Amino acid sequence: DDCENTTEKTIYVTKEVNKYGSCETAFGKLESDNALCFIGDYNFNRWGWTNKISEPGTYEMPMYAGAAKCLVEKGVLAGAVIVTYENDVVTVEYQLNGDYAMSEAHVYVGCDPYPTMKNGKPTIAPGQFTFNSGTLDRSTGIITTFTNVQGEFYVIAHAVTCEVLCR
Repeated sequence: DDCENTTEKTIYVTKEVNKYGSCETAFGKLESDNALCFIGDYNFNRWGWTNKISEPGTYEMPMYAGAAKCLVEKGVLAGAVIVTYENDVVTVEYQLNGDYAMSEAHVYVGCDPYPTMKNGKPTIAPGQFTFNSGTLDRSTGIITTFTNVQGEFYVIAHAVTCEVLCR
């Protein structure tokens, strides 16, 4: 104060932690016949979609979490994946809805509907995709870019999404 008296005050700060639940596998799906369900191809028994992109442009793929058997009505809309194909560059952008965050993201971009393992067999294991984000700290968006892409290609956009219970 003006009389040069000093005082001390202790302040306690409590950091709140975000809470998440209902974590599910999610995949992007074109809203056209160019979205092909994994189930049945090569005896795959996992759901998800590979999406054929035939010409340059911007494509919005709703991202469904928990859509067992590729039935979107069984899942929830967790966000969208925006695929932009311009010149020889493909950009894949994940945009999660405000109620969702992701802990992993994997993207496959290639000439064939599915990536192949070293033995030449097709796979839908996300760890074999072209891009693997590693562990994400509950991200609400991520962008990845692929260069030297020519002609038609397939894209698989996978994520592990969690519902935000408290932020």
